[in-house]
Amino acid sequence: VSMGMVVGVMAVIVFLLLTGSLFVISLVAALRNITTVEELFSGDNPYGQDTYLQNLEQVLGPPSWRMLFPVPCASRPSDGTSYLRKRRKGDEDATAASYGSV
Repeated sequence: VSMGMVVGVMAVIVFLLLTGSLFVISLVAALRNITTVEELFSGDNPYGQDTYLQNLEQVLGPPSWRMLFPVPCASRPSDGTSYLRKRRKGDEDATAASYGSV
């Protein structure tokens, strides 16, 4: 076994560990429907839906074979700048006024 092969295998392992951890962090954020900055906000996330799958669908759109290929999506759940907010009991107008306030 040559030294070059050992260095190559070590580089691949480090690359997979780094990109794998970034993938897991991004997937968890998508499932929770938050960004990295929003993790620091206090209060309940008003954009979080009832289930992880609903959160993922709000971010990625409805599941489809088209997700696997670089083709235009069939439908968009939002325009990319405004999103559904979670309705709470007794909350007639679901606002995000307290979200992120320190």
